[in-house]
Amino acid sequence: MLKRDFRRIDGKRVLLVEQLEWNYSEPDESEFGSGVPKTITRLQRGRFGDTMVIRTDQGERSEDASLPVLTRDLPDFGDWRELLFAGDSEDEAGVARMSPGDDPFAMLAHISGAEGIWRVKPVLPQRKSDVRLVERFPPPSRHTEAAATLWSPPRPMQPDPRVLDLTGPKASLMLRSEISVVESHTAGMLRMPTGQVMAGAPDDYFLGQREPYTVSVPPGSYEFVLRVAHGANMDPRVAAAGFVIRKERVASWELAVVPGEDPRLLRDSEAYCFGVDGGTACFADASVTEWIASLWRDDEAPPRQTQVAGVRMSDAEDQESGANVIAFSSGWGDGCYPVWIGRTDGGSVACFVADMRLSD
Repeated sequence: MLKRDFRRIDGKRVLLVEQLEWNYSEPDESEFGSGVPKTITRLQRGRFGDTMVIRTDQGERSEDASLPVLTRDLPDFGDWRELLFAGDSEDEAGVARMSPGDDPFAMLAHISGAEGIWRVKPVLPQRKSDVRLVERFPPPSRHTEAAATLWSPPRPMQPDPRVLDLTGPKASLMLRSEISVVESHTAGMLRMPTGQVMAGAPDDYFLGQREPYTVSVPPGSYEFVLRVAHGANMDPRVAAAGFVIRKERVASWELAVVPGEDPRLLRDSEAYCFGVDGGTACFADASVTEWIASLWRDDEAPPRQTQVAGVRMSDAEDQESGANVIAFSSGWGDGCYPVWIGRTDGGSVACFVADMRLSD
């Protein structure tokens, strides 16, 4: 059994982002059963031209996969053969051959015997994948309505405006079986000489290699706000943090991405995030990432910490550029955190906000 997930990337092409192959060994195994071995082949980090990660029950490995290997011409609606099947070069008995006019599903129904093999077009070079016919059934005589929805479009991670609205009112949330209150607290001014936005972990050794987000803001200084959650039995936690460009109502939210990331490639509940491995996140102008990395790496006592609404934060300035970095404790601690861009009714950027995902 084979499932492939293609995403349309322009008017004429689709990109393969994931393949699932169920490797049945017995004819009576439950279809899609949890114990059936699977081979999962997917784009690493959902980036164009990246490597493919191949995960099996025996482990995980990576293979190079250029964009031409993973893209296919967009077929006519209903003509999916080019996305799945290909003829076989070997002259082997029991191999189903295709011609342009063949209906692949009707052919599958008429292949006889367990020796019948339907050749599946391989995802990666040097890999051959076979779907072996064990039983055959006649095609249905008429259309029958499915008892449940067979497919729905993927729904990546969604923003929660109650948490992300930096200029909004208090909000009540259920966090770890307790009602908590989230409210905004001004934590300083973020000075950005170039307007190229970067978010990440300040103690990340590779922070200097992190690219800015594709959306920038006008150079300037912006109010930095922490959205802090607190409850009767919970220490204050940063629920969201970011800076305000325009104090206007946020009409829509979009996921902030760096070059090479594309939200169309995301699967259910996924988002592009920055990683934290030391309990601290930050925002800064992208021109000073090297300075930030060296500051946290070389100084045994990083910038002096202060308290805002019961949560720790720090603010340090690069004397040469005038840019500063504002760092803050990251939600429950280490993890992977998305950044959202709020836009006004007119489409202008109103804010950048890191979601600390307290409700996960």
